[in-house]
Amino acid sequence: MPPQFLLKRGPATAGQGVLEMAMKLGQPGVRVKLSLDAGRGFNEEQSIYLPLKNGQAIKRLLYAPEALR
Repeated sequence: MPPQFLLKRGPATAGQGVLEMAMKLGQPGVRVKLSLDAGRGFNEEQSIYLPLKNGQAIKRLLYAPEALR
């Protein structure tokens, strides 16, 4: 099973936000799938793919048109 995490801080408001993350990987690089839930569950249309290199932090500006759960 791939690594998973769930953020539990209550609903996030619609608008812009910054995501920053870094991971230690067993290979040089991967594409990370970020799944969003705007109240209708997780689905492919609300997923974002991010390239990630071993041990390097990335920062991405994200826009959510709806409040996220």
